[in-house]
Amino acid sequence: MNEEQPLWQLHLHRTAATTTFALAGELDLQSADDIRTTLIEEAHRPATTTLVIDLAQVTFLDSTVLGCFINGYYAAQQAGRTLTIVNPSPAAHRVLSITGLLALLAEA
Repeated sequence: MNEEQPLWQLHLHRTAATTTFALAGELDLQSADDIRTTLIEEAHRPATTTLVIDLAQVTFLDSTVLGCFINGYYAAQQAGRTLTIVNPSPAAHRVLSITGLLALLAEA
């Protein structure tokens, strides 16, 4: 039997005070709840001061996940932490740029 590959993946990597979320695949309604919950939980994790979302392997990004990023951004701010997006794939870069979120969330 062939097992279907998941359409998206989330890998967490913690080093010192930084949590990196490496997201891959198609990010849409199916993945939104897991992404939102994980971002908010990590924003309130005592040892974390910096949240980094790596979008290098993202092939599709829709508005529900953009909402998750905004929720995570505000949760991080309220907890005194920072949240940035790094390495956006061409597909992610286009959506983030069109919506203005690239300027708000991208690493300077």
